[in-house]
Amino acid sequence: MGRGHRHTTKDDRMAQCLARGMTYEQTGKAAGVCARTVFRRMEEPEFRNYFQKLRLNIAERTISALAAASITSLRKLKRLLENDSYQVQLSAAKSILDLAFKASLIIRADHSHDENIINLGEEIRARVAEVDEPIFPQCLSPEGESLPRNLTE
Repeated sequence: MGRGHRHTTKDDRMAQCLARGMTYEQTGKAAGVCARTVFRRMEEPEFRNYFQKLRLNIAERTISALAAASITSLRKLKRLLENDSYQVQLSAAKSILDLAFKASLIIRADHSHDENIINLGEEIRARVAEVDEPIFPQCLSPEGESLPRNLTE
């Protein structure tokens, strides 16, 4: 690379190791070269671009896997809203609201230029404030008292 030739097996190995977060020294050992060779390769634009593409690919796959796990996690949290324990229900509810609020902030940051993006955090707060039915109708507080009918009581 950089010298008019295609990347080698060692180049592939170095780029893969670097993309996974290994140090130059660790990468050199894994690829059978010295750390200085890794450093020199990283100074070459072709190799650096190749490494960055690999790193981006790993990041995209990781995000996809996290998104899939998030769906499973959210389903689990929703099931916990029906748990017999008030503490478990409250913890699940807080987690869901917290995650929804954080997601709204990320969406706003990513689309701050788009006036049509709904501020999910404000919408969630408004919906929670409008609740006429108790969030946990069958629950009692830890002290055995009935819960308020809405969050403003």
